[in-house]
Amino acid sequence: MKILFWHYFKGWRNLYFDAAKLATGTLAAQIINLISLPFLARLFSSQDFGSLAVFHAVATIGLSVASLRMELALVGLSAIEAKNRLVQALLLLNIILGVLFILLVGGWQYWSGTLGDSHLLILFFYFICVANSLVLDSFLNSVSDYTSMSFGKLIQAISFSGFGLLLGFLSWDEGLLLATMGSAMAQFGFLLAVGIKHGLIWKDFPNPITAMRSHWQFVYYSTPASLLDAFASRLVIVGLALFFSNELTGAWFMAERIVLIPLAILGGVVSRVVFQDFSEKKSDGKLEAKHFYSIWRVLALLGAIPLAVLVLWGDRIIPFFLGPAWTQAGEIAALMSVWGYVSFVSSSTSSGFIVLSKQQFTPVFNFIRLAAIVALFAITSKTGNFYLFLYGFIILETVRSVVRNMTMIHLVKTQKNA
Repeated sequence: MKILFWHYFKGWRNLYFDAAKLATGTLAAQIINLISLPFLARLFSSQDFGSLAVFHAVATIGLSVASLRMELALVGLSAIEAKNRLVQALLLLNIILGVLFILLVGGWQYWSGTLGDSHLLILFFYFICVANSLVLDSFLNSVSDYTSMSFGKLIQAISFSGFGLLLGFLSWDEGLLLATMGSAMAQFGFLLAVGIKHGLIWKDFPNPITAMRSHWQFVYYSTPASLLDAFASRLVIVGLALFFSNELTGAWFMAERIVLIPLAILGGVVSRVVFQDFSEKKSDGKLEAKHFYSIWRVLALLGAIPLAVLVLWGDRIIPFFLGPAWTQAGEIAALMSVWGYVSFVSSSTSSGFIVLSKQQFTPVFNFIRLAAIVALFAITSKTGNFYLFLYGFIILETVRSVVRNMTMIHLVKTQKNA
């Protein structure tokens, strides 16, 4: 195991130093969230967290088309003037997209009633701040300011915890949603200040169409894939609120957060490191199936302890940690831990299809996931049996991850023998 760790993390101070900076911010943010979680869970009900879950789900779907994914082009631009023009155009574009998004959500809200009317204004400001933070994050990535990117994540976590605790003590309505909006505004303000320090200026506003004209390929290819991925990943939350209850949605949301803690802490940085390592091996013609199996074995060992703890004692630890009101979240987490474990192990090679130049497989698997979840809701909503849905979800997601991984292995072997 030590040899495997050394193989994948050697040269940390050199090749992976930038990833380490980002991981530090992510880890610190997760620690802050974990520390504040027991207090927030006692200040707010599962119904409040259910509202937050639906809010996040709807926002995630909308944000999947923020900037029409053209912020990804910033990394490929070298001149600060070109970056300036594109950033300014995207900030304006996101305001327009925000208005359209709120109009669509308003229509959906009128039909479903899953969001309160007051949520729409909060959602609008949240969308604008997060969408433009993504633009500024990409800009900072293009100038290699990973420290500020890391601090941005930290500021967001501190702001959410601080606002949430304050508003919870004051018993404000929609305290969690207001804390979410406040944290997004704090992060955006910080990233904007850093961006200006790096040379972003606002005196000459270019024609947005001209600034974006050479980047339409991101609209055609990245935006649809991003939207499909968001729908596939967040449809569960929306469906739970529609067909079951807000309280149950809150319990699911809390259980999901706890089960995916290992993924949140290590998943992103390991994926970045593996992506670079696999890309180099692929370009040298040395990428083999054994490299996939090696990293999966490492993460399988790392995730074994959290899996065992949740399976054996999750239904008791979580109510003790969060309070007796979260007993059902503990039960869900104990069952959901298998899915979290498989997701954690598989996350390391999430970019495998990109490395293998087989990106077309990603939307196929996302579409299958989306269709399977819709079918699962269609079956279980008639019976009102939530645990039937939960078991079905775990089986579907586990099978999907295994099939996805085995498809990568097949492609690696095929390309190696070609």
